[in-house]
Amino acid sequence: MTTLNSRTDLDYIEGNSIILYLPERSTVEAYKGDALIHIESYYAGNQEINTKDFPYGSYNVRFRIKSASGSEKEETRFLHKNGSYTAPWTSHVLR
Repeated sequence: MTTLNSRTDLDYIEGNSIILYLPERSTVEAYKGDALIHIESYYAGNQEINTKDFPYGSYNVRFRIKSASGSEKEETRFLHKNGSYTAPWTSHVLR
């Protein structure tokens, strides 16, 4: 069984943090290009967006924010998420 519990670079693997300020409870849709990649509801305030299931790579993410009162807005943020799970010792040759 494989585990990531001992990895010290999980922040790099999981991607940079994306924080959105939401003035009220909102549903946040995340798009990579025209593809919807995530949707989740958040409470008001500064919210860290869950990027765990976002595709790996470096790209702009467009967020469509739909508030409980019915207003909508969009924000774009850059995401870098490294998909490398290579064991650190594999880059060295053992003799």
